[in-house]
Amino acid sequence: MFKKANVVILALATVLLASASLYAQANQWMFGLGIGPSFPTGSYHNIQFRDPFNDLTSMNLDLKTGPLLNGKIGYAVNDTFTLGLSAEWESHKIPTTSVQDLLSNGTPIAELITAGGRMHTFSIMPFVEIRPIKFANISPYLGLAAGGSINRVGSKSSTVNSFEVENSAAFKVSAGLDYFFTKNLAFNTEVAWKYNHAAVKIKSTENPSIDNPPDVSTGINSPNNQGSISPVSLLFGLRYYY
Repeated sequence: MFKKANVVILALATVLLASASLYAQANQWMFGLGIGPSFPTGSYHNIQFRDPFNDLTSMNLDLKTGPLLNGKIGYAVNDTFTLGLSAEWESHKIPTTSVQDLLSNGTPIAELITAGGRMHTFSIMPFVEIRPIKFANISPYLGLAAGGSINRVGSKSSTVNSFEVENSAAFKVSAGLDYFFTKNLAFNTEVAWKYNHAAVKIKSTENPSIDNPPDVSTGINSPNNQGSISPVSLLFGLRYYY
């Protein structure tokens, strides 16, 4: 039994020693894929819309934690800097929320209107990773990325009221590490924060029982209709270097 244990320990030690010099090096290409949760750090509160008849609609849009999928391709120009391009998709549920309508004379409309759905964000960002130090086969890094985000909302409603979120700039800061278990493959984990500040538009067709025929209008952008949902994400994945 002790002989078997010694053999196992010796084998593990051999693997660790063999991998002691494994890390990202200059003139290498990198392909990475990661998945994990995305946590919004904000929401849209008191989003307001006033139609041409001066009727007021307001709603709160809260986003829930959702999945994130990230892909990267990069090139190590030297042992410290890796440049590349990342693409990521994330999705957040928007729970059903009540919408408050007020007529131009201040008379409230019964809260029979509800809206909800799911927000999808697709981001493209050139990035740089900086690796100031290395620990054997562990290679930590700091990352910076900047680009753009396409925001799309699939809305569900008890009426034809709906909403949309405009596209926005994207800026991302991250910290992570690669753990090399072969010369070319590494486990990767990363925590990041991404800026996403966008305006919301409410598209509304009023209740036909109140406005007949119903009016169709689009909410006007204003500072009150903008908000930051900038998410924090935690990724786990694999990277291939060659």
